[in-house]
Amino acid sequence: MQYLARILYAVCLSTPALYSAAPPPVPAIYRDLYTELDTYLTNFQATLGAASPMSFYGLHTASLLQADANAGAQLINPGYWEGVELQLQALKAGGVQGVAVEIGFPMLYQPFLQSVKQNQSEYVAFYANVAAAVRAMGLKLIVENDIMLTDSNAGAPWNSLAYLSAMSWTQYQQARSETAALIAETMQPDYLVLVQEPDTEATNSGQSSAQTPSGSVSLLSQMIAAVGPSGVSGIKLGAGVGTWQSDFQDYIQGYVSQPIDFVDMHIYQVNLMNLPNAVIIAGIASAAGLPLSMSECWLFKSSDSELGVLSRILLRSRRVFSFWEPLDVLFLQTMEEFASSTRMAFLNPFTSYCFWAYLDYSKTLAATPPDQLLDMEHKAANKANQHAVFSSTGIAYYQSIVSPPDTAPPSTPGGVSGVSRDPTTSLVSWTASTDNVGVAGYRVSRDGAAIGNTAHTFFQDSGLSQATAYTYTVQAFDLAGNLSPASLPASVTTKDVTPPSTPTNLTAEAVSSNRVVLSWTAATDNEGVRSYVVFRGTSPASLTQLLIILSPKTTCNSGGLIPGTTYYYGVEAKDLSGNVSPMSAVIAVTTPALPSAPANLNATAVSSVKIHLSWAASTGSLPIAYYFVCRGTSPDALVQVAIPNGAKTSFEDTSVLPATTYYYAVQAADTDHDRSLQSAVAKATTP
Repeated sequence: MQYLARILYAVCLSTPALYSAAPPPVPAIYRDLYTELDTYLTNFQATLGAASPMSFYGLHTASLLQADANAGAQLINPGYWEGVELQLQALKAGGVQGVAVEIGFPMLYQPFLQSVKQNQSEYVAFYANVAAAVRAMGLKLIVENDIMLTDSNAGAPWNSLAYLSAMSWTQYQQARSETAALIAETMQPDYLVLVQEPDTEATNSGQSSAQTPSGSVSLLSQMIAAVGPSGVSGIKLGAGVGTWQSDFQDYIQGYVSQPIDFVDMHIYQVNLMNLPNAVIIAGIASAAGLPLSMSECWLFKSSDSELGVLSRILLRSRRVFSFWEPLDVLFLQTMEEFASSTRMAFLNPFTSYCFWAYLDYSKTLAATPPDQLLDMEHKAANKANQHAVFSSTGIAYYQSIVSPPDTAPPSTPGGVSGVSRDPTTSLVSWTASTDNVGVAGYRVSRDGAAIGNTAHTFFQDSGLSQATAYTYTVQAFDLAGNLSPASLPASVTTKDVTPPSTPTNLTAEAVSSNRVVLSWTAATDNEGVRSYVVFRGTSPASLTQLLIILSPKTTCNSGGLIPGTTYYYGVEAKDLSGNVSPMSAVIAVTTPALPSAPANLNATAVSSVKIHLSWAASTGSLPIAYYFVCRGTSPDALVQVAIPNGAKTSFEDTSVLPATTYYYAVQAADTDHDRSLQSAVAKATTP
């Protein structure tokens, strides 16, 4: 059987999913145990004879462990639901037709939840969402309404033992019945297992009556009455035991006397009489005309001498090592043959974590406390779910379910788009594909080369270069290795964080007393300069933004200045991504002063129709270009009457009237049209 598992692994390598490494050799310390368990399974297979086709029995299912009530308050933590969806997607891709969810009492029992300061409605909503998600995937739903763990070393969320053991047996049965009815109403499962593993229930509840056939049957009877007839609700009701249960026949005989729809069993140990006990249970169910089911099974790695000696958490923690994979495959094959020979309603491998991940054995790891080992297994499985990774055990179970082999590819992912918010990563997303069995994951390619797989409908790419365009396509794949056509490409340009170079050679020329012309040498940038920001101030430490100049222009005018004032300027470059360069060297420039006002203005009436004006020449930073001569019959109402050339300092006014007094003022203007103040007013009266 080891050879078969390794062949299955080789087949897996041809599929696009990322599979775990081939199982290593069995460590010397476990070889005898490995052989002992292998022998038990092989011998049991021989007793089954020629099995019917494995597709003959009912549902192939697996446990949705992420929704197990033993996770406690984690179930309602933000972000936890994503793990539920990913695990459910992986189970669907693995070919199962149904999933089993374990909701142990007192989960959902309001008085208990209130006692541990929890809100019942949040947990009811969680399990309603679980049921809806299962239905949305077209899967059947099995709920195990058993007992929650109370051993903190086994990962129990709350210590419920003290609470439960304080109940009377009557109170306990009533509470169990109320909770079962709530589960039936909230989730409407296809199969509801009401009582199972009486010894485990007694241990974790402190109710000794639970571990007596009469007490267990009484509990079952009340729960059936609370849930209602299965024919009315459409829910098939069942009860059962673990094959290790002492006097198991008395329990099963009592259960079949009740109006149940199926007989359930759990198989974890294959040593001693556990497998023959399973055959006896199947016989009792058959004689009662009831179908058989196996709502939990996995292989405990325990020898005959260790049964009843080692703790269950220690036995569970042994399963995590990858060298067990071939034996786990053999166990699943054996259970499937048993299911076929007994026409089971459903078979549910419990430890679905092993469908995705194992831990590689080492002496150091083997010395890790059991609860930590199991936590490491859970984390490894969750990581595998995210990356669409399956173990050879998971593939073996898939190949036993999906027959003939699936050849239909998933649909093409649609709506591929991407965004980059930093220089080295991009986030690509798309809409989910569909598949006749189930989409296992997605292969993401960048610029035509595959870069990774994911079970999400998004992928974060890293190690990229800034300000660079990348093209992405996405393909969906299933566990048979069928690839969808590639999606339409989506282009993503990574964010640029490199600022432009500093503008250089900034110059400022004062072309007038109120205007400066700036120019500079263009900056450079890896993606292109968008604009330049010009700053101005009357001190180097008080520059404020003046204006924005669009590239490639590298000159501008700064107007509205005060004559005879020193100004300071600096320039920054900004690129297409908004990155800003350092400021250029700050430079100073002083605007020219205004021309001086013409002095010594003199007005003399030469005749009745002529007045002669003269004045002292104005001076300024720029040459004087002309003068403005203003006149009026009142000193407060002067208007311009002439514009003599700047070289002249006199003017003959011949447009005057006799016997009239006139008032005059002169204003100088330089070559940039800057005007001086007006001269003093002079007057003259014509004869």
